[in-house]
Amino acid sequence: MWVTFFLVMAAAASFLYVPGFFILRALRLEPIAALCCAPLPTILFYVVLSAVYPTFGISASWVSLFLPSLAVAVVACAVSFKAAPDFSSDDFVDESCGTFFKGRLSVDWAILIVAIAVNLLIAGWVFVVSLDGPGSFSQAWDNVHHLGSVKAFLDSGVYSSFTTSSYAAVVDAAENPFVNDSAFYPSAWHCLVAMSAGATGAPVFVAVNAVNAVIAGIVFPVSFFVFIRALFPGKRGVLWCGSFMPLLFTAFPWGFLIWGPLYPNLLSYSLIFACMFVFLRLFKKGIARFYRVEFVLLALVGMATLAFAQPNALFTLGVLVAAFLVVSISGIVDRFKCFSKGRTDWKILIGALAVLAIFIIWSFVYKTPFVAGVVAFDWPAKTTLLGAVSSALLLSCVELPAQPVLAFVVLVGFFAVLANARYRWVAFSYAFAFVIYAIDMGVDGPLKHFLAGFWYTDQWRTAAMLALAAAPLAAYGSFALARGVASLLERIPVFSGNRAKLDSIVMGLAPFAIAIVVLMVPYVASDGGFRSAFDALKERMASQNCATAQDVFEKDEREFVEQAVELVGKDELIINDPGDGSVFAYPFDGANTYYRYLSGFSGDDDETRESYLIRTGIDRISYDPEVRDAVAEVGAEYMLVLDSGWVSTMEESTVYRHFWPHQGVGLKDWKGVTAVTDETPGFEIVLSEGDMRLYRIVA
Repeated sequence: MWVTFFLVMAAAASFLYVPGFFILRALRLEPIAALCCAPLPTILFYVVLSAVYPTFGISASWVSLFLPSLAVAVVACAVSFKAAPDFSSDDFVDESCGTFFKGRLSVDWAILIVAIAVNLLIAGWVFVVSLDGPGSFSQAWDNVHHLGSVKAFLDSGVYSSFTTSSYAAVVDAAENPFVNDSAFYPSAWHCLVAMSAGATGAPVFVAVNAVNAVIAGIVFPVSFFVFIRALFPGKRGVLWCGSFMPLLFTAFPWGFLIWGPLYPNLLSYSLIFACMFVFLRLFKKGIARFYRVEFVLLALVGMATLAFAQPNALFTLGVLVAAFLVVSISGIVDRFKCFSKGRTDWKILIGALAVLAIFIIWSFVYKTPFVAGVVAFDWPAKTTLLGAVSSALLLSCVELPAQPVLAFVVLVGFFAVLANARYRWVAFSYAFAFVIYAIDMGVDGPLKHFLAGFWYTDQWRTAAMLALAAAPLAAYGSFALARGVASLLERIPVFSGNRAKLDSIVMGLAPFAIAIVVLMVPYVASDGGFRSAFDALKERMASQNCATAQDVFEKDEREFVEQAVELVGKDELIINDPGDGSVFAYPFDGANTYYRYLSGFSGDDDETRESYLIRTGIDRISYDPEVRDAVAEVGAEYMLVLDSGWVSTMEESTVYRHFWPHQGVGLKDWKGVTAVTDETPGFEIVLSEGDMRLYRIVA
C-alpha cells in the first residue's frame, strides 16, 4: 500500500505542475518561476473543464482533465517559441536565474532542489510517519464531506464545483434523502484527489493522505520559495535560509491537518505566496505595459484558483498583500513630474486614500448577502485579549504549544525589515494579521465578526494566516541571525581574517540548525513535561489517525462494513444512522448507504418526506403503513447498525463511539433507527458481531 501512496504523490505532483509549467513558459515566465507557479493555471484548467463537461455529457477523469490541459499547454508553448524563438526581455525574465535548460545548474535551482528535498523530509517526519498506515484518516466532522465528495466524483465522473454532492453517483433520485443537495462548494482539492486516485487505482483514503503530503511537502514550500526570491532579489542568503522556514510553523500547514480537517484550505493557503509573487512582479518598476497586462491576467488566474480551492484564501491574500498595494500605489507619485513638489506629502495622501479604499471594499463585501452566513458564524473567544496577544507572539496559536525559538527568529525578522524601507510593508502585513488573530482569539462581538468573519471567526484559520504572515519574517530573521553570528565569530582570533568564508559556512548551517532546534529540541511545556511543539503536534496527529483507538468508525466496524458490502453488494440501498460511523461507509468501501451526511435533517422542504419517516420511525415499519411505504419508495432492503445498545449511555459516555451528542447531532433525529433491536418486528439479522448488525427489512 505504501508503494501506491508514493505513486499517488508522483501522480498528484505531475497533475499540478506539468500543464501549468508549459502555459507559463508560453508566456515567457522564467523557468524557475514557471515551475513554482504552475499549479495556479493548472488547477483553473481542471476546474473549468470539470464545470463544462457535464453540459456535454463528458465524464471527468484524470485522462479527460490532464491530457487536454497538457495538450493545450504544450501547443501554446510550442507556438509561442516558434513565433519568437529569441524573444526575451529583462523586464520580464530575470536572467540571474541562470541557464538551467541550457545545461548549467544555477544557484537558485540548486537551492530550490535542496529546499524540496528538505521540506519533503520534514513533511514525511511530521505527517506521513504520524499516519497509522497510508489509508488511515481523521474521523472528524469536515472529513464527512471531503471523503464522500471525492468518492462521489470517482463514481459519477462529475467533478464540478457547482454541483458537489455525496449523492452524485446515485442513479435513482429516490435514494437521495434530500430534494436537491447539489450546490457550489470549492472543490479544487477534491478534484485533484479524485484524479490522483483514478490514475493509480488507490483507495480514497490513501489518495487523500498522499495528496496532502504533496501539498505540504512541495506545493507550499515551492510557492514560498518563488515569493521570497522575488521579495529579496539577489539576496541568496535570505533565499537559502527562508527555504527551510515555511514548514516550521505548527499553525500552518499542520494545523489544517488536525482541525476540521481543512483540506481545501490547505491547498488554497499553500498557493497564496505564488499569487503574491505575481503581485510583486505586476508592480515591479520598469516593466513594459504588455508584460504588466500579462501579470494582471496571471493575478486574475491566481485569484480564481484560490476561489475554487477555498474562497477565504482570497481574504487572506488581501490581508497579506494590502500593505504592499498601498506602498506600490503611493509609489506611482515617483513616475510623474507633476508631483515633483511635495512628493512626500503626495505619497502620504495617495497612500491614505488607498487605505481608505481597502476599508471601503472590506466593508462593502462584509455587508453583501453572499457572505452573510459566513461572517455571522461564531466561534467564541478562547482566551482574553492579553492571552491572545501572548499566544500570537509565542506562536502558541489556538491549542498548540508555544514555539519560543521560532518566535524569536520572527521577532528578529520583524525589526530587521522595519529598518529597511523596501521591505517594511512585510512587517505591516504581519501586524494586520496579528491584530485579526488576536481579536478573533480574545474578543467577542461585532468587531470580531467585522475583522475575522471572512474566516468564520475560526481561530485556526486566522492562526494559519498569522503563520503565513510570519514566514517571510522568519526567512529574513534567520538570515539576519546568521549574519550576526558570523560577525560575532569573526571577533574570535581563530576565526578572524576570512569573513567571506565564515559567512558562507554560518549561512549554510544556520537554517539546518534552526530547523533542528524548532522541530526536535524539547522545552518545559505547560504540563511540566519536556517536549517540543512538534512532539505535541505529532502526538495529536497520530492519535487522530490511530486505527485501533476507540473512535467513531473503529477498525472492527470497518471490517464489519466490508463483510456487509461483500454480502449485499454495492448497489443495494442500506438504511443507516450516520452518527455511528457508517457516514464513512460509502467513501471507505463504496457501501450504498442512504444517509451520507451528519446534518441537514430538519424535516423541512429540503428533506424528502420518506427520509423523515424512515429516520424517525423505521422501528414502526411492521405496523405503520406510512413508514412501510416510505422504505418501499426508496428501495431499501437492508439496515446497518454499528452501535446497537449504546444509545442509553451515550449522554454520559466520554468515549467517542458516536458523533452525537458530543458533536451536535441530536439523538431525536435518529430515534427510529436507534430504536431497532434484534427483537423489533420487521427485521431479520443477516450479519451480527458484538454491537454491530446488518438487518434485512422483511416487513
